[in-house]
Amino acid sequence: MSLLNKKIFGGIIKSLPVERHVVVVHGDKRWQKVLNEKYLKEIRKGYIISRKKLLSHKYKNNEDKCLDILLWGYPRGGRGNNIKKSISEIANIAKIVSNKKLTWNDYLKSLKGTGVGIATASKFAYFFNLTFEGQKALILDQQIADVLETGVWGKELSAVGPYSNWPKRYIRYLKEMNSLAGRIESTGDQLELALYLFGKAFR
Repeated sequence: MSLLNKKIFGGIIKSLPVERHVVVVHGDKRWQKVLNEKYLKEIRKGYIISRKKLLSHKYKNNEDKCLDILLWGYPRGGRGNNIKKSISEIANIAKIVSNKKLTWNDYLKSLKGTGVGIATASKFAYFFNLTFEGQKALILDQQIADVLETGVWGKELSAVGPYSNWPKRYIRYLKEMNSLAGRIESTGDQLELALYLFGKAFR
């Protein structure tokens, strides 16, 4: 039986305050070559970014919002040169991720060459409130994929497979997550956050 079918877990999930989920960005040395002094000052103090800010704050422009999403998603600077590349392409990225008319495939194709991978693309889609095939976008990263791979959360949530398979499996992931969330009277992002926070903690 899926753990999600047990009332105690459903109750916890639908009580999660998603908007209060915060990340603290620190370690300004990692960011010195790619960010301006305005951001570096905040990072030195411990730059706190919440989901609430990313979902509902009225930014001056979409470029600033995209930068905050990158910082939220990769508070330690990420790996390799992808973040550096993405920051250099931030104006182009902002135009793409704020376009609500793109299909999932066209969305990914448009982001090619910007340093944005599938996990980051899903973060942008979620925080810009995009929908694909009628499904509200949700975050899909390696930690969530690892949880789904165990199968411990039941047949309602199937594995997404290796990273190379995520583009083809993302829409199914959204359908399963949003459908299950509805059945346990939660939201898709509450379920996503639950898998992220304690998905590996129960067997």
